[in-house]
Amino acid sequence: MENTSNKKKNTEINIYSIGYKNVLPSELSRIVDDLDATLIDIRYAPTSFSPFWKKDFLQGLYNDKYLHIKDLGNINFNNNNDIKILDLERGIDNVLNGNFKNVIFMCACEDLNECHRKIIKEYLMKKYSIEMVEIDNDFLSENF
Repeated sequence: MENTSNKKKNTEINIYSIGYKNVLPSELSRIVDDLDATLIDIRYAPTSFSPFWKKDFLQGLYNDKYLHIKDLGNINFNNNNDIKILDLERGIDNVLNGNFKNVIFMCACEDLNECHRKIIKEYLMKKYSIEMVEIDNDFLSENF
């Protein structure tokens, strides 16, 4: 993979975050469309018991508006160990070096504060002064 760490970063990007346990697939589709966003799957393993949240289904539904970035996944997602993101810097570099205007980071977790999305949010703010906006019930009631 190309080394992208020295390229100019797109800090004009709008980054949102959502846990899909908070929404129905049809609601997420509407959010992606309304925000004209790319859905970035940040699960380490993009699978689910529900077929609607499996990588193949999401790729078929969103086409080029779906991207899985394993580097942003929590390698300890299926055990009780502390959150450990595979390669946070490389994963964020891939996003900030991409041609994105609006992205939604998606995983399963309902609560941002108990999720690896919180680590990503803090990293984006600290390193790039980018605020990641959580799509929660308050956001939905104010914007949709």
